[in-house]
Amino acid sequence: MFLSRIPVLSRCLLKGCSSWNPKAPMGQPRCIAIAAYDINGKLVSSTEMSSAPVAVIYTWATYNYDSQDIQRELKSRQKKSNGKLKLMAFCLDASKSECKNNIKRDSITCPIICNGEMLEDKTLKKLGLGNLPDNIILQNGKIIARGMKKQELYNKLDQLLK
Repeated sequence: MFLSRIPVLSRCLLKGCSSWNPKAPMGQPRCIAIAAYDINGKLVSSTEMSSAPVAVIYTWATYNYDSQDIQRELKSRQKKSNGKLKLMAFCLDASKSECKNNIKRDSITCPIICNGEMLEDKTLKKLGLGNLPDNIILQNGKIIARGMKKQELYNKLDQLLK
């Protein structure tokens, strides 16, 4: 896979940060530097996410209905956010074609990374995303929440996107 040839860590969002610390307390500086190719072959980096007032990095799969529901709701909220919300997704399917069919059917336009490695993906491990569904919420480039349940995620986004 061409994904394995690119560096997982590209640059830190926070100057002076040298490594990712998934255990740092909420609101504390953390590095979230990634670079990967999305399902369409476009290079996606964490820099795009840091420029948004609010961003969500999340996991989903075609075989997990909760994650698909969350994805559809995030798509809807992104449309209503007037550019305030950016999304990046990791599809945990073993098959790229299943992922592509699903995003085409649901008209998902955010960058989706799917390399067939499922939960063994190195980038997911670096981010500390190990569940399905799972998520990280960023506000102005800082991680403010992670691993939120569906309703908690929606409530947090309502609060942040007022």
